[in-house]
Amino acid sequence: MITLYQDCTIYEIGRDGYGKSIKKNEQDVKCRVKEKYQLVKDKSAQEVVSQLEFTLPADISFKVDDKVEYDNKEHAIISQKITRNTIGEVVKQVIYV
Repeated sequence: MITLYQDCTIYEIGRDGYGKSIKKNEQDVKCRVKEKYQLVKDKSAQEVVSQLEFTLPADISFKVDDKVEYDNKEHAIISQKITRNTIGEVVKQVIYV
């Protein structure tokens, strides 16, 4: 079991009635952040370098198009990895930004 001590916010980017960008469906989440340069594949299967790795609890739902705010900086989610136990339940999620 990984202890999650850091805080981050996951949200979608939407538009208001005037076309201005707004944050939608904000989730304040406990996480664990590692500064780690790693080669990952994005949603179009292109290899890109990730700078941060966020470990999240299993019950958080998000999409690869969402954003993560950590340390007052906005990051785009590049890729995600799900870890499951022996009976198929999600144990943790890792996202790369």
